Order: sequence, then C-alpha cells, then structure tokens
Amino acid sequence: MTTKALRYAGILTLGIAFWAAASRMLNTPEPWDAAAYPWWCLAAILLSAAVGWVFEGRAWAWGVLIMFGQLPVIAIQSSLGSLAVVGIGMIVLLSVPASLASWAVSAVRKTWREQLLRRQSQRSLFGQEFRTVFTLCSEDGNRIAEVREFSNGETYLLESERSDSGLLEERHAGQMVGPFKSPTHAERFIVSTPWFHGRG
Repeated sequence: MTTKALRYAGILTLGIAFWAAASRMLNTPEPWDAAAYPWWCLAAILLSAAVGWVFEGRAWAWGVLIMFGQLPVIAIQSSLGSLAVVGIGMIVLLSVPASLASWAVSAVRKTWREQLLRRQSQRSLFGQEFRTVFTLCSEDGNRIAEVREFSNGETYLLESERSDSGLLEERHAGQMVGPFKSPTHAERFIVSTPWFHGRG
C-alpha cells in the first residue's frame, strides 16, 4: 500500500476505534440511540481537528472518515436495518462540521508553518544577514521558494519541500541567482525552475 492509502486506512481505523469505545461506554450497539450521542459527536469533531493538525494533504477527508467509522461498529454489533438510509444521511450531515474542522485546522497549521519559515529567514545564513526579496508557494502547497539577498550583495535561491510528515525541509540551499531588478523578475525565475513544478 502507498503512504496515502495507509494514512486513509489508519484514520478510518481510528474512527472505528473511537466509535467502538463510544458504543461500549454508552452501553448501546448504536451510539446514536444514546442521550449523550451529541457529546460524542462533538468529541469526534475535535478528534477530526486534531488529525487535521497532524496530517495535511486532503485534510477535509479526515473528518469524513472519522464520522463514517460509526457504520462498521453498528453493522457488526447490530444491523443497519430499515433505518439505514436515515442513519447514513445523519452521518453525512455530521461529516460536514467534522470535515470543516479538519480542513480549517490543517489550513491554520500550514499558515503557521509558512510564517515560521519566514521568521527563520531573518536569521543569519552563511554568517551574513539577509533579507527576503520574494517568497512563492507552489499551487499544491508542497513547495516554497525564497529569493534572499545577502549583505555582501549576493542573491541566493532557497527551496523547501514538504516531507511526508508535513514539515518543510530545505532541499536546495545556496544556489546563487540574480541579482533581480524587481520581485517580479524573481517570481518569473522561480516559476521557470523545474524543481518548482515537481520535476527537480
């Protein structure tokens, strides 16, 4: 299995385990029959948000997988019966806030990581101070390129790529480029590099 498939399977398994625990603690084969079910739904939404913080990618899917973890639990312990359509419809509705939670938290984490990278750009590199001339993020959000101008007048392109864990790691540091007349020229150069389009 690929890393993505394993991640999907793992999060679905987490959802099944969560709702199995809910069923056991609520002492009912169908969690939605219990009075405390709304509180467990809230906990599932919070769990979706936590998973969204850990894993990026298609973060909206994590909330859906966790909410749909109810179905295997109910199918094994009882049966969906004649109310299957109603139950599935309810889970679909509950998946919306869970999906939004996982997506929103993932987006916040991505923004936080990018801001952290920008703050780190204020540090000294190669023993010299520098300023960031231009920063560009690829469409898939997995690559960030920065053009930095150092105190000695040299300009370098630093490229960072998101690893499987979701962290940005420098792949190519110290490639001398430029100097560029303007940020627009820097942007054109970055966009023209094969690396930025995932081919480098």
